[in-house]
Amino acid sequence: MLSKLISAEKRTRTNGDEFYVCTFSYSQGAKDAPTFITIGGVKVLNPQAAAIRNINLVKCLFPTEDETAKAYKKNLDRFIKCMESDSKTFTTKKGEVVKLSDCEFSLPLVYKTLPVSEVLGVSKIYYADANGEQKELTQLNAVGYSRLEMIVDEKTGEITDYKDSNEWDNDLNGGTYIEVITRNANANIANGSYWYEKRVNKPEANESVGNPVSEPEKNQQTDDEEDDEDDDEDEVEDEVSREKSDARNLKLPLFDEKL
Repeated sequence: MLSKLISAEKRTRTNGDEFYVCTFSYSQGAKDAPTFITIGGVKVLNPQAAAIRNINLVKCLFPTEDETAKAYKKNLDRFIKCMESDSKTFTTKKGEVVKLSDCEFSLPLVYKTLPVSEVLGVSKIYYADANGEQKELTQLNAVGYSRLEMIVDEKTGEITDYKDSNEWDNDLNGGTYIEVITRNANANIANGSYWYEKRVNKPEANESVGNPVSEPEKNQQTDDEEDDEDDDEDEVEDEVSREKSDARNLKLPLFDEKL
């Protein structure tokens, strides 16, 4: 699903490389449905309108040194600067006026989930939220890139457009969604971000504290996938938390987030 960038935060990995925690949003449901309909002369809230919801997905982006990555890194830096401004604009040293609308873009993303029982063989596991409170987890989730389909001109053979398939891209995401969810779950168990047995005492401050994946709610869902572009090193740095001020300097579990 094409999801529009609505917020971004720059962070630094342990090796000094910068990355971005980006929130993308899309709407689900019949957006053009009338709010109310009449049934037998009675005013009724249209179920199609009531079912509309906005879904936010958090995806980590890791720019490299190639020109393509530098281009979107520059775009993200400008987006952040605009968001920090009351006017949602800023002026560069060269006098260029940059508006927020100049920096906005979308990303084709897809959301997948699996029960903990299918991944780890138990009905539930536990984690600590940003406040150190122990929480129960029954679903493991992943946000990944959806596969794009090229639309090619039959006469010229040139690509004229792209279509979002809304299907998980195994190549771009480093495996099937089942493999990604399983890999991240095992990594979070190994680094102590998740555990099997409920603890009597509240987790200590130096233990893994984050905001891991949870069962999707009506307007708020989460994802436990680390960024797939760089999942072989510094994995604990693929961090996301709603309470960023509390969790920024703590070791967090591996996931992107669906809010």
